[in-house]
Amino acid sequence: MSVEAVTDVLIATAAFRTPAKIRDGLSDPVALDRARAELSASAAEEISRRAEALVARGVGVLRCSQPGDFPAGLTVRGRPVVPYLYYRGDPQVLHRPSLAVSGSRDASAAARKAAAAVGALAATLRMPLVAGNARGVDTAAAEAAAGAGGTVILVAPEGILRVDGDRAEQTDGGPSVTLLSQFEPDTRWSAYNAMGRNRTICALGAVTVVVAAGEKGGSLDAGRTALSLGRPLVVMTYPDEMPAGNAMLIEDGGVAVASAAELRTEVERALGQPEQTTLL
Repeated sequence: MSVEAVTDVLIATAAFRTPAKIRDGLSDPVALDRARAELSASAAEEISRRAEALVARGVGVLRCSQPGDFPAGLTVRGRPVVPYLYYRGDPQVLHRPSLAVSGSRDASAAARKAAAAVGALAATLRMPLVAGNARGVDTAAAEAAAGAGGTVILVAPEGILRVDGDRAEQTDGGPSVTLLSQFEPDTRWSAYNAMGRNRTICALGAVTVVVAAGEKGGSLDAGRTALSLGRPLVVMTYPDEMPAGNAMLIEDGGVAVASAAELRTEVERALGQPEQTTLL
């Protein structure tokens, strides 16, 4: 991780403000140098202090202007999904095919069991699990993945300095967990940001699995976002209950699966891997 890279992102964020303008500014050395030169002495000193403090806390940043470092999955149709990503952990895992999961915070017992199956499958297939660091489905899947020796990528809906550490630590908080945020480090949680980070989760995932979605809200949005990005979408079904959003996503083109065995078969098919007979 580099103080210089974090400094560049802090300058671009302060100078250009909107994601599109930040993206363009980070990709234009002349514009970035101009923004740096226009900083007052006190502003430059404050940005330098913040960058050093972030790196001291183990925070780095990936910039869309550095394609060798920026995850390929986050560039869709020639444009980056986000201009930068703050991270804590191992950024190299972002270059591996990942399994994304989404589902309700208020998950039923059946949904939590299904989420755990998704996490266990990710570990079995040696795919990082990408989740949103919320209670319910996200936590159940992440705990299962980490517990099975897998790798977890948590994408926060707030700044990286505002993340719910207790929930992140439930996955052991160790080297198996990489934390991401597309927001300024001190940004507070908002419903708008939570919806916005769904696009990052789905873009990182080679396949997205929706465990339980309501008739509106973040998980329904995540499933539709995956489809809009051209990512395979797998939707869990249940014998005694069918979340309204799951049915809607299946109508939209998601593939329905009813068991851990079907889940594995469909994920492997979507990845173009040969099916295996070993079940979860």
